Amino acid sequence: MSKLCVVGGDLRQAYLAMELKKIGYDIGALGLENCNLLPENLKSKDKQSIAAADGLLLPMPLFKNEAFYAPFSKNSIDLNEVITSFNGKMLFAGKIPIALNREWKKRFLLFDYLEEETLTCQNAYLTAEGAVGELLSLLGTSLRNRHVLITGFGRITKFLIHFLNPFQVNIVVAARKAADIENARLLGCEAVFLSDLKGFNGLDAVINTVPIKLFPTLLLESLTIPYLELAHFESIRNANYHTYPGIPGKKYPLDAGKILARYVHTKLTEVENE
Repeated sequence: MSKLCVVGGDLRQAYLAMELKKIGYDIGALGLENCNLLPENLKSKDKQSIAAADGLLLPMPLFKNEAFYAPFSKNSIDLNEVITSFNGKMLFAGKIPIALNREWKKRFLLFDYLEEETLTCQNAYLTAEGAVGELLSLLGTSLRNRHVLITGFGRITKFLIHFLNPFQVNIVVAARKAADIENARLLGCEAVFLSDLKGFNGLDAVINTVPIKLFPTLLLESLTIPYLELAHFESIRNANYHTYPGIPGKKYPLDAGKILARYVHTKLTEVENE
């Protein structure tokens, strides 16, 4: 099996390393020195593990606040040095900037986690499940007969409907396309065009899945019901405005790590069998 090196990242990367080790891969990990979860025998002491690796597993997201994402690293990590040290062929990472994506595709067999449909769907499932848990906590009451507005009709919304329907929630979906309106209605939801939304009267909560600004700041700052933001994060001065970036990595790192491990193993197997 291939020799792999995991560099940086959060608990997902730690679980990814451990899961791949179980499968039988030779694994080394850099930039996870302060992660107590990761066994010491998987922690590499120097960059030699990068040079010796056939595959390099970088974090998702690759950057956070413009710096290489390595919250468990004792020291900052220079991504250019990592890439220069790598002599292998297969490179995995998530949320890669466009320019870097183009450059790396010329040099490596590149796999961007966010370009993989199966990973996107599984992350959407975990995001929706986590959001429903947060909604229950914020409402502090039964979900039965509550009126919840969900903006957008992508993967996350469809999973939200899947989770909320058994609770007999009155779901209102707001979308842009006529086809999405009809599909939401077929799933048992009330549906309206986003352009027809004038406010949140009669609702018990709002969940946004659209990655653009939909509502005026003044409206959000006057919220009287829970508003769960899953996609477009703003600084809103209102205690009812709640942001939830990166739910899979924060709430379900074990599941997210296993999902990544299955994906990496599948891709490596495909390459070896070519």
